[in-house]
Amino acid sequence: MRAYSLLAIKTCHHRGAPAIGGMAAQIPVKGNEALNREAFEKVEADKRREANQIGEKTLDDLDVILEVPNWKITEAGVRENISVGFQYIASWLRGNDAAPINHLMEDAATVEILRAQLWQ
Repeated sequence: MRAYSLLAIKTCHHRGAPAIGGMAAQIPVKGNEALNREAFEKVEADKRREANQIGEKTLDDLDVILEVPNWKITEAGVRENISVGFQYIASWLRGNDAAPINHLMEDAATVEILRAQLWQ
């Protein structure tokens, strides 16, 4: 995902356009001020990166190399992907385009990534 993200940013900057992402996935966490503050800090940092990227530094000289990731597939990770996927699809079938799951706002892009990870 990192190589994909860097290549998208490099392509946008090469064309003189800002590379902006989708929605920030973090959402307020009721009843837990520390997690709530952490979520807001992550959103703020993400949006500051988007707002200040043009003219900061260029990625034109960056060579993006796609590598096979070196991580271990775990049963817990597979179960988490399946759980989040089913929760989102159930919410979508009820007419919602996004769903709060595990303190993150998930959408169809999440399920597409989960599907690809499980397929691999």
